[in-house]
Amino acid sequence: MANRDAHDWMWGEALSMLARAERLQQQVFQPTTGSARRPVWAPPVDVLETPREVTIIAALPGVGEEAVELRLDGAFLVIAGERVLPEAFRSAAIHRIELPQPVVVADRIEGEVVRVDHFGNLVTNIRRKVFDTLAGGAIEIRVAGHEVPRVVSTYADAAPGEVCALFGSTDHLEIAASGASAAAALDLKRGAIVQVARRA
Repeated sequence: MANRDAHDWMWGEALSMLARAERLQQQVFQPTTGSARRPVWAPPVDVLETPREVTIIAALPGVGEEAVELRLDGAFLVIAGERVLPEAFRSAAIHRIELPQPVVVADRIEGEVVRVDHFGNLVTNIRRKVFDTLAGGAIEIRVAGHEVPRVVSTYADAAPGEVCALFGSTDHLEIAASGASAAAALDLKRGAIVQVARRA
């Protein structure tokens, strides 16, 4: 149990540090407002201007040149590419990997499950601050097509076995099942798509 507690504490600290780094990054970077359908990571970008041209250098580790897409979306230049992990990596022990960032488009947020904790809770990459951008009306939450009926403040607010959503100690949205494993109940794992949207 002590090892599990230490692991959870280290993971919580890592998520908090990433959230702080993200806030610093967003002071100089504004994500695109295009219609991306999958969670994305905003890469580090250098923008250099001379009297004759503007040079943009983006770090896209693991993305081949042929897989990079460039397009104009209104006033924004969109640089996109998909990183596909080699088959061998899918069963490997991952010691470090970039956490994908959720996409916020109009009245919808699309993120994903980035971790399943030892209780079976599905921890997402959607922070409370991002979730709150949809505040002010009825909200619908789906994870891999499964509807999550409501958001609760604590596990005690949910009936035994009820699947619900709440914000964990790292202030990220979690999908949980009171007294049970949400991962087992929904048969889901890391990478499952999570959608949050205002009800029409």
